[in-house]
Amino acid sequence: MPELPTFVADFVEPRFARPVEVVAVDQLAPRLRRVSFAGAALRGLGFRPGQEIEFRVNDRAFRHYTPASCDSEAGRL
Repeated sequence: MPELPTFVADFVEPRFARPVEVVAVDQLAPRLRRVSFAGAALRGLGFRPGQEIEFRVNDRAFRHYTPASCDSEAGRL
């Protein structure tokens, strides 16, 4: 899991972050989950195969996800 010093993460996050909610978590295999995110900030955004998004999970750590599908009209990944 990538980490940054807290002061760098605090500086970067408000400039690039978009608020979203976790709306579903599906267990696909013992170590594989499908996580669905939704929010108005995702409306109108498009993602192409292979792109990634990054989520801050604590003061220093970020997780990278690759969208499997995107509904930009509904604002859902």
